[in-house]
Amino acid sequence: MPYSRSVAAAAALLALSSIAGAAPPAASPAADLDRVRGCWIQRVEPDGKATRWLRLLPDHERPSWLGGQIQRADGDDPDRRLQLAFSRDGERASLTRATPAAHAGGATPQGLVVQTHTRIDFVRALASGQAAADAASGATTLEYRASNGAQRLRVEVEDERLRLSIDGLGPLRPRRPPIAQTLFDGRRDGCD
Repeated sequence: MPYSRSVAAAAALLALSSIAGAAPPAASPAADLDRVRGCWIQRVEPDGKATRWLRLLPDHERPSWLGGQIQRADGDDPDRRLQLAFSRDGERASLTRATPAAHAGGATPQGLVVQTHTRIDFVRALASGQAAADAASGATTLEYRASNGAQRLRVEVEDERLRLSIDGLGPLRPRRPPIAQTLFDGRRDGCD
């Protein structure tokens, strides 16, 4: 019965490797991205005043995307919020922000603010779509690069925490140096 001994030995090795803390098989890009789905809240302190909200939920108009927007907790102009979208396969992302534009005739007519939209499209940066995972904290880091290569979007997600940051020069921050800017850093707030 050499076959059953080798099967038993393989099963024993598999059990020992899981006990020893061997890394679990890599999740798919879609599973990695699904961790960002839900409602999130950013606070001044862990139990302090809310400063920002973010809902990343399936987009009814584009079912293969998660969509949402970062908004200030004290209210803001919905047309000026940062819009986020992530393809459900985990391979693409986009950021869109409305910005005031000068009226074609020079001055903006009495109180009229003309909006233009700045959009950055990103693709998954890591080869074969794998995310960097930290087994100790349960965190997953997804990185996306803009098609022009000037910006990088970083998504760090744990079961109860989400951090989004962007670095590099570009249309979201044209006059600032290429340093990382945190777009959102918050905790899960319980919706699906």
